[in-house]
Amino acid sequence: MASQAEIHEMASSSDAAQRREAADILGKRFGQLEDKEEAWNDLHKLTGDQNRIVRGTAADALGATFPYVSDKEAAWMDLHRLTGDQNSYVRCEAASALRSVFPNVPGKEAAWMDLHRLTEDQDRYVRLKAADALGSAFPNVPDKEAAWKDLIKLTGDQNSDVRWRAADALGSAFPNVPDKKVAWKDLIKLTGDQNSDVRWRAADALGSAFPNVPDKKAAWMDLHRLTEDQDSYVRRRAADALGSVFPNVPDKKAAWMDLHRLTEDQDSYVRRRTADALGSVFPNVPDKEAAWKD
Repeated sequence: MASQAEIHEMASSSDAAQRREAADILGKRFGQLEDKEEAWNDLHKLTGDQNRIVRGTAADALGATFPYVSDKEAAWMDLHRLTGDQNSYVRCEAASALRSVFPNVPGKEAAWMDLHRLTEDQDRYVRLKAADALGSAFPNVPDKEAAWKDLIKLTGDQNSDVRWRAADALGSAFPNVPDKKVAWKDLIKLTGDQNSDVRWRAADALGSAFPNVPDKKAAWMDLHRLTEDQDSYVRRRAADALGSVFPNVPDKKAAWMDLHRLTEDQDSYVRRRTADALGSVFPNVPDKEAAWKD
């Protein structure tokens, strides 16, 4: 394991690979290093490195070290600068770091504007990292209505990876959304997406959002539809969601029939997930004898 003196030497090396390794180690071990001022100065210097991989690694390290840094204003300014880096890899790592540092950022309005800008980035990887960050940061975002609009826009992204990350984020953000009725309609659109990855993420999001959904009967019907999806992965996730929402489902008999049907699914992983769900819902199943036989 490298000593702090060795890390410091690596951070000043002429070899970019050494500098990248120094940034990586600083991100992982910052809290354990004795001289945090020296460690911070090294990391600060690496955020301005001429090599994009080094800058990207330093951006990622900022996310991990932020709670330990004494001068959060300076650390935030470095991260803010990296969100506007000319290189998309660096912006991607900076967006990811925003996800973890957002609750502790001194200027949340500025951080929110950076996050908003990243949702419109030309690079799809940056947009999907921004979607992840929005889902996590949502409780602390000052303008939740605008943040929600950004998430909805991302659910309509041309890239399916961005859409399913946005679906994930919707599930996380749902409890804090100002207009849950509208939010619910937005979430439902994703359950009918042409891409199966988006649909199974939407099934996950349904499971997370269900306790806060205004119309549980309609929500249940959407989940019911997903249990019959042509894609086995979507059915697996729907079985998972059924297990978590079962206590709140208005028609437990119908929900139980869906679970019963899934125990006979042709896909073994669907049956496995359904078995897990059966164990968790058993106290609430109306026909325990039939459930036991399954």
